[in-house]
Amino acid sequence: MRGYDDDVRLQALTLFLEGVSLRMISRILDVNHQSVANWVNTFADNVPEELPDSVLETAVLDGLITFNPRAKRNRV
Repeated sequence: MRGYDDDVRLQALTLFLEGVSLRMISRILDVNHQSVANWVNTFADNVPEELPDSVLETAVLDGLITFNPRAKRNRV
């Protein structure tokens, strides 16, 4: 089984948040697309329930938040 370091995981999450598809991320970083999906889901599961207003406002303005990351229908 192949393990990936934190830098690869961070790159994958950054690309995903920028709108790159899971399959494209897997090709760019040479990792399994299911691993990328697992990392994204783990990240979403660990987002705090309440974020400070400044963080939410910035995320909305940047277009990062357009959905509820905890909703099952939005899961990768």
